[in-house]
Amino acid sequence: MVRYVAALALCGCTSDIVVPPGGGGGEGQGAVASTGGAPVANGGGGQGGDGANGGIGADGGSGGEGGSQRTVLVDVDMPAGFDADEVVILVSAPDGTVTSSWKGGELPVDAPANNGDLVSYLYRSGTWSYAQSFRVTPSVSEVETTPWLRRFGPACETQPPMTISFTIPEVDGALDYRVATAGATFLPMSAPSPGTQQATIRACVGESTFDLLLVVREYANTEVIAFARVDDIPYAPGTTAEIPLELSTARELVDVVVDAEPGTDFKASAIWNGDAFRVVADSSFTQTIGTVGFAGFSYGPFAIGPEPRRVHVMTPPSFNCEIEHAWKSAPFDDTPLHLMVGSLAEFADTGNGSIALAPDGEVGDVLIRSEDEYTTDTPAYWALYEDPETYYPLPAQPQVPAGMLPEFEWPNSSAEIRLVNRDVADVAGYADYVRVNSEEAAGRARERVPQYCW
Repeated sequence: MVRYVAALALCGCTSDIVVPPGGGGGEGQGAVASTGGAPVANGGGGQGGDGANGGIGADGGSGGEGGSQRTVLVDVDMPAGFDADEVVILVSAPDGTVTSSWKGGELPVDAPANNGDLVSYLYRSGTWSYAQSFRVTPSVSEVETTPWLRRFGPACETQPPMTISFTIPEVDGALDYRVATAGATFLPMSAPSPGTQQATIRACVGESTFDLLLVVREYANTEVIAFARVDDIPYAPGTTAEIPLELSTARELVDVVVDAEPGTDFKASAIWNGDAFRVVADSSFTQTIGTVGFAGFSYGPFAIGPEPRRVHVMTPPSFNCEIEHAWKSAPFDDTPLHLMVGSLAEFADTGNGSIALAPDGEVGDVLIRSEDEYTTDTPAYWALYEDPETYYPLPAQPQVPAGMLPEFEWPNSSAEIRLVNRDVADVAGYADYVRVNSEEAAGRARERVPQYCW
């Protein structure tokens, strides 16, 4: 259980933040540590410790819980088709000093670490540099993540071509008809339109079937209004296959409830993400909460297929650059998607750039502070994951040991800073979040992002 107190000494600031339970047995109240990287504890008497043995306490108070070294199990879950050695893993002190390093292929390892240290996963994807840093706190015994690696592989060796024939039904008001395949690729062809079409396709060596998808939109890049899909079509080089297409508007529906003050606007959206087809089908609508103070409805993505699907509801950006949102990913169960606006705690100004929460409101499973530098030729992203029950000052970026990831770049001072208070369904707090490598099938969050400012 989180204990809430007011931290009044923080770089001259007077902001309320969430402070963890624990500490010594005296009557004094610990202050936020400004050096040494140890957490602040509520309560505590006696002499404050140094940075290596528990942080700096206020007058008459003890520092935090950090200091004693132990081991943390560190592992990585690599996406299919990637070499684990593309990822570098570092353990570093709050001042940025790297104490241990590995390539992903050397994991899992029992990593020596102190409370307050970071376990960081660094890697490159295209031109981007990515870093995910997880704070070690007293409750953490394991850390694992799945790197955000994605690439479309080089062109494969192909089989001799075959021809497909299909008839696209006309849809009233639609001017954009797109056909895509998974498991085979089109040779260049003109944009399809209603009526009978033919196309020449090639499949990679080893492929025996392919899938065909038609999506219909009013205009290019607008919402999908209908679709047709045929799976497991035999690939037979040198032949012509007629493929019947039957349009559908079916959706997978999820019950959604939004609780908010009358007059509050919100947006509901649904998405089907067909990476194999390189097609995304999304849709959305906006609504205003009426005098009863809530809205209930059913909504969901088009039932195109088993690829990733999600339903999402959010408030528009507020004057302080914040949104609140909730989401649910397939496979969908019968539990409603519920957004209660204003329930999650707001962010507090720490004075040193770290992330902390005000004392009023609910605390999620994890706080995330990210730096996103996307305006340069060397784009970079750094996500710092913090335990909401344990406050630490902002750590220094650990430096990559020479030769391990030479093209890696940290975000620079112009990076956009995002703050997130995230609560994930089926996750029991921060230690569980960093251990189970959650896919975040359902959850809610409060976010503060400069791009959301009015």
